[in-house]
Amino acid sequence: MASHACGHARGHDAAHAVHPRRWSMDVTDPLLGGPPSPSSSSKARVLTPLGLACMAFMCVCAGPYGIEDAVGAAGALPVLVACLLLPVVWGLPQAMITAELSTMMDENGGYVLWVRRGLGNFWGWMSSYNSVGSNLCDLPLYAVLLSEYVGAYVRRTFHYDLSSSELWSIKAFALLFIGALNVRGVSSVSAVSFLITLIIVLPFLIEPVMPDVHLDAHEWTTTTPTINWSLFVSTMLWNFQGWDGLGCVAGEVKDGKRTYPLGVLFALVVITFAYTLPVMVGVCVIPDLSAWQSGLLETIASKISPWLGVWVVIGAALSNVGEFNVVMCNSARALWAMAQRKMVPPVLGWEWQRYDTPVAAIAFQFVTTGVLMTFGFSELVVLDTFFNNVSLLLESASFITLRYTEPDSDRPFRVPGGLIGAWCCTLPKFAIIMFGLGTAGTQAWLYCGVANVVFALLYVLRNRLVAVDDPSNIMDSAKSVASSTSRPSEDEVPETVEAGMQIAREDSTHHPHVALAAVAVDSPILAARSLTTESDPRAPLTGRQPVSSSV
Repeated sequence: MASHACGHARGHDAAHAVHPRRWSMDVTDPLLGGPPSPSSSSKARVLTPLGLACMAFMCVCAGPYGIEDAVGAAGALPVLVACLLLPVVWGLPQAMITAELSTMMDENGGYVLWVRRGLGNFWGWMSSYNSVGSNLCDLPLYAVLLSEYVGAYVRRTFHYDLSSSELWSIKAFALLFIGALNVRGVSSVSAVSFLITLIIVLPFLIEPVMPDVHLDAHEWTTTTPTINWSLFVSTMLWNFQGWDGLGCVAGEVKDGKRTYPLGVLFALVVITFAYTLPVMVGVCVIPDLSAWQSGLLETIASKISPWLGVWVVIGAALSNVGEFNVVMCNSARALWAMAQRKMVPPVLGWEWQRYDTPVAAIAFQFVTTGVLMTFGFSELVVLDTFFNNVSLLLESASFITLRYTEPDSDRPFRVPGGLIGAWCCTLPKFAIIMFGLGTAGTQAWLYCGVANVVFALLYVLRNRLVAVDDPSNIMDSAKSVASSTSRPSEDEVPETVEAGMQIAREDSTHHPHVALAAVAVDSPILAARSLTTESDPRAPLTGRQPVSSSV
């Protein structure tokens, strides 16, 4: 799961030349009404179809690393069938729903906004906190896989087993690097994702044509004597999840109507081949299914050719670095959106203005990832998938609900086929999610069930601390969205214009810069707004004057 990176600082500077300070959450626009959303309107829109595709590849797949556990749990045949079916019945619906909702609500925050708007604040809260739980389990997975792949390579090449402290050092270095890169911003993450995608994919495209590889279709039909359904299903769903994370950067996507469909379609094709080819080649090189566990793809590549083995090890390291990078980028923006809505402590919404990045949310994830890196892959992936399935269930319900409650809302990209098309995307997801929850195992149900009870209690506590009429409670409601985007009617415009001109004329001697701005842009409404808000004479002449933030 991954993303973006370099020119964001330049876009940030340009944006803030127009918007010197941000709106606070509890100040309303005197003319348009409604609480201004802490949207990403001031952020540079830098993500193109290629950038989003690389981000999607890293977000969802980042190479086939981790697929070995699924082969060991079920065999080659179930995994290959899943690799062909899941992109259509699981990946594509997620991608299309993400594209529609992200262009409908094109600001950073993604699923935090979607479920609140579609199902209300309580279910938005539950979905957001399950996503936080999923992300907290997800981020350490990449550090764990990275250390396992490096350990496997050192063991095979140098006949030396890395100690626990050495493995921990690898994880810690990766965490420090990812934290620093995320602070640099979305453009940097995207650029790094592009380079890593090339390095990851190329060796697996080369493997089938190597002279020492002899493909045998019989090996593709093998299954294990007993299928570990919990590990198999959790691992396969985990390997195709993460599409909804793309909505977290919607406020930084350029031309979402075109970028989202093209980006996710290209990524889906690459992801399908990235999983299928290594398994088809791998079971022909090492047919013993009991040997299939994390780190085996490096061994397979080394058997084919030593230089391929080195390349795959480098790709594995970079894969986990890249996916680690993008997941942190997306989830930090989700935490930022939650902080703006007072769903988490407001301090997590603090941004570093130099790079326009949510550094407080990044720091929080840095600490929690460091703690959870002590757990193993199998434990984390089951909990991660359970939390994610709950969140996806609510996101899908929100998507279909919005088709009924807001049929005429602007959707630059819309899942084709009307309501039938929407249901065709949603029903397979519901079925797979319920199957995944049903096979999660007793331990996952216990831990995640207790966690969801705690989430619900936290919601009750939050509502006792935050006033009912607080603007954060209606920020994503359809009514709030409608009021914040409404404009005076044709009958009201002359009166509003005349009122603005009269105010400008009366106060031109005291505020000559406002009168000049009104004439320059032919906007008496701008002049009226500027004169009815607290202005800063040193600020650039814009319609939105600086206000103080109370959050």
